[in-house]
Amino acid sequence: MTDIEFDPLLKVATVAKMFEVRPYTIRQWIKDGKLKAVRLDGGHYRVYQSEVRRYANEKYGEVK
Repeated sequence: MTDIEFDPLLKVATVAKMFEVRPYTIRQWIKDGKLKAVRLDGGHYRVYQSEVRRYANEKYGEVK
């Protein structure tokens, strides 16, 4: 069996709280290509936790 890494999907509102910004800002970052996200059938976005970590490291320096 292979090792499969689990990378949780986070709601836009959750990511907004993490960065202390409004959900609108997160959606704008997604549209600007700053954050990569998946779009669900209903039009809602979900952001991979690893992507949030990558962007935080890029924006603020090393984050664990």
